[in-house]
Amino acid sequence: LPEGKSSHRLLPNAATDWSAAETIDDAQKPIHSTMDKYFSSQNKPNTNIVAYSNYPPHFKFELPMSPGK
Repeated sequence: LPEGKSSHRLLPNAATDWSAAETIDDAQKPIHSTMDKYFSSQNKPNTNIVAYSNYPPHFKFELPMSPGK
């Protein structure tokens, strides 16, 4: 994907290319930044959002053990 981006949107007006919307892998750019492209759209039926994760299905982060109290 262009510049390693993980979130893309289809350009309006029958564009033939994809453009990067947000990088949802960054902590400061969560999924709502991507979905805002749809929520703020004036023409929702013609707005497409494609979001995906680079992680495989059912991927789980290993969380460090925290001491109980």
